[in-house]
Amino acid sequence: MAFSDRDHARRWFTAEHANLMAIIRHAPAAGQHTAGWQLPQAFDCYLANYRHITDLITVHRLGVAAAEHLDDALGQCWAYGHLGEALMRAGEYDQAIAAQQRALELAQTIGHTFGEAASLNDLGMIYNELGRHQEAADYLRRAMWALRGLGLPRNEAVTLVHLGDALRGTGELDQALSHLHQALAISNDAGDTGAYANTLISIGKTHHQRAHSDDAVRCLEQAAALLKDLHLDYPYAQTLTELGAVLRDTGRPHEAHRVWQEALAIQTEHDPQQATRIRTQINALNLPSTPTNG
Repeated sequence: MAFSDRDHARRWFTAEHANLMAIIRHAPAAGQHTAGWQLPQAFDCYLANYRHITDLITVHRLGVAAAEHLDDALGQCWAYGHLGEALMRAGEYDQAIAAQQRALELAQTIGHTFGEAASLNDLGMIYNELGRHQEAADYLRRAMWALRGLGLPRNEAVTLVHLGDALRGTGELDQALSHLHQALAISNDAGDTGAYANTLISIGKTHHQRAHSDDAVRCLEQAAALLKDLHLDYPYAQTLTELGAVLRDTGRPHEAHRVWQEALAIQTEHDPQQATRIRTQINALNLPSTPTNG
């Protein structure tokens, strides 16, 4: 099956969402265990990008069960890895670490170098989320080592971004920017707009930490525009939230209010906890006659 563009694929997945969930749930009863672990992998990006987190966890738990039924180590490696990512998105960090450690163990057992690199990268992401940036950097350096020689520039770029985030967390800002600009060049050469935007976000955050506000605003505005064009509402709102913080911190509260209001309108639907945080930030601006959504 072919799609004319990204939006065509998005519309198809949206239309078939319930059917795909039903097929994955029914696969074990029909004896279709291979489809039971492979379909969740194909469904993963759509569910993750559009924040269907409960369904994301559900399909990957079913995928783990299907792969374990077949005693398929490669299938288990993929299923546990994606389950770990889903649990991280839900903030279930202990469970996410356990799933990624299992995926890593399986990858090392069967000599699946790409799977090893993927799990190391994901563990780095989780430890970054936990604020344990030195541990994150250690995992991410191991991931970069595993990727060497595989000829996968996109994956190298993703890992470089997370390593840059870890180094920003440890205060190594020059080194962080060096890795992030490497990632930006790779994403640009590959024509990967989403990865390019995500790298710009990390560069913008690093400039913000260095108090280079103009550079931070420029990077975040460019990233937001790219994500809006890709119809990725959740990362677009996250970028606006970060942009609002830069504008607030540089004495531009009315501009901060404007972008936070747009972010709030999106996150009220997608992530109520984020919406509450944004609403608190808006109220803290203490601007006159600025009612908030919700």
